[in-house]
Amino acid sequence: MKNCLVDSISNLKSKPFSGFSVKYLKIPKRWPVSISHENIYKNGKAVPFFAHKKTAEFVYVIRGKAKAYLGNKIIDVSGGDYLLIPPGIKHRFVTGRKPLVALSVFCPSMTLDNLDAVMCKSGGNKKRNSSGKLKRLPVQNK
Repeated sequence: MKNCLVDSISNLKSKPFSGFSVKYLKIPKRWPVSISHENIYKNGKAVPFFAHKKTAEFVYVIRGKAKAYLGNKIIDVSGGDYLLIPPGIKHRFVTGRKPLVALSVFCPSMTLDNLDAVMCKSGGNKKRNSSGKLKRLPVQNK
């Protein structure tokens, strides 16, 4: 196996970061992505809004539920859902009674030591349907 790597997330050290903990997977430096295992605590409080200047983010929700704030939209997410967040979009996750566990893939590569993230004050207007419930974004096929 040429240049293969096998490891376990349980072997990685967790680092606290602004309302959640992050474990960055060991990825060779020549790869154009970084991957983090994230645990957003069960606190019902909001992680601050962040935007990445140059980095796109793919988030795969492993388990748990949260409200994902993406720019001016709010989306209910749960295990099995994924999100594609382009650079420049303000975003955050608000959990309920249980933590949200997710994998995030960043391209280009980003780590806590090489952070392409700016904290934002707010994410804009909340979008709700006529019954007052949060809207779920439609699936976009390209």
